[in-house]
Amino acid sequence: DAFLVREEWRADYDFVVRSGVSRGKRLGALLDQASLANLQRRHFYPELNESVYREFVLSPVVDRLPLSEWDWRRTLWENFYPRVRREHDPALAAQTVVRYLRERVGIDPAYSYRVGVETIWTQQMTDEIGFERIYVAALRSVGIAARLNAGQRAELWAGNVWQETPRPIVASWSTRGETNK
Repeated sequence: DAFLVREEWRADYDFVVRSGVSRGKRLGALLDQASLANLQRRHFYPELNESVYREFVLSPVVDRLPLSEWDWRRTLWENFYPRVRREHDPALAAQTVVRYLRERVGIDPAYSYRVGVETIWTQQMTDEIGFERIYVAALRSVGIAARLNAGQRAELWAGNVWQETPRPIVASWSTRGETNK
């Protein structure tokens, strides 16, 4: 890693490696986490506290479920960053993120599989809790500090307080094809 890790994101890379979940992960995934997060580091928050940045932007860990996948940053960044690159307000960018995410990922309350972010993106289907997890990952991929709150809903850092993220227009899809709120 001495030849692959640029000095400006060395501390971020070290944080990801020390997080404990990096054991057995691809080196490319570790490098993507550090390099892409660092690229987005000041886009939405010019003065973001280092601990908030590391825990809620840089960290690939959205939740502590054993099914956690975290080789998602490059894929999500490539899909979401072009849509928000001119926006500097995290709440407005989150509206764009959730709109595109909802177009791409279906929400079915009867979806019975508990899968990680990468699988949700690939299968394009999840339940409400899975949608919240991939929503947090998508926000982090573009540099928005995000987390799941105690109710398992996505929140974003508004610069001085955590606030609920914008909600998708259509929250779920029943097995009969009817839309629900």
